[in-house]
Amino acid sequence: TAFGSSGLALLGDTADTQPTFHGFTLTVAGTGSPSNTGKLALSVIDSTQAALALRTLSTGLVVLNQWNFVAVSVDEAAGTGVIQVNGSQDAFTSTYASPDTSNATATLGIGQDGAGEGPAVSGQRSANLIMWDRSLSSVELTALFSATKGKFGF
Repeated sequence: TAFGSSGLALLGDTADTQPTFHGFTLTVAGTGSPSNTGKLALSVIDSTQAALALRTLSTGLVVLNQWNFVAVSVDEAAGTGVIQVNGSQDAFTSTYASPDTSNATATLGIGQDGAGEGPAVSGQRSANLIMWDRSLSSVELTALFSATKGKFGF
């Protein structure tokens, strides 16, 4: 599987620069942004759905054709968070604000864009999707990475 120009959608749309359908996207940046290709990108739209409230990129790279550990942890009350790729963590570069859902026009799908267009054809496979009802610390994310990497030959 190649990254392509738009990148790979993990959650939300492939157009990670303007995530209007869901309020946020989690993608792997594509070749359309050469200096960011392979980086995990989290984009959150503002309440007017006209501009990005947050766009954060990992320093670690997602490697094609092998298992990768990607994680995002958000503390909404504090407006902070971290993004992690294969054990390398980066704090959000700006204050996080929850996306506005009042104008949401699509149901979020995993492995599809959710805009009624069916599954995304990217060739990716997911082993686990786990969600907590609280923010995980950097130490907890690292422990999850360490506990799972051996299972996937990493």
